[in-house]
Amino acid sequence: MNRPPQRREFTGNGAPPQQQPAPFLYDWAVGCRIHLTTTLDEEISGTLFAFDKLTNCLTLEEPGDEPGYVNFRVLKATFIREVVSAKPPTRPPVTRLPYVDLSKAFARDRYYREYAEDFPYSGP
Repeated sequence: MNRPPQRREFTGNGAPPQQQPAPFLYDWAVGCRIHLTTTLDEEISGTLFAFDKLTNCLTLEEPGDEPGYVNFRVLKATFIREVVSAKPPTRPPVTRLPYVDLSKAFARDRYYREYAEDFPYSGP
């Protein structure tokens, strides 16, 4: 018999939120596939790409609009109401950043700046 997953408050080590170490360490979860709910009741799914202890922000990797592309979403940890599910990675997480071709990034930036100058936003 399959039971639906139980929802639990995301409190890390099981201690009440006021007793959590600051900042909370998410390093063990890098590479996990997670589904979470934000304080604005938005449900988000993705793979935990990184956690920055200094800013208390986590980065989720989400599928992009086209195959082979990904989107990254940065969330403040305090913005998370609960983690609905977390599945450990099936293989070790990739610890290197993907390659970024700066010449293409600057060319894309230049193109959209010129486009914005040619077609200024006129509002609703």
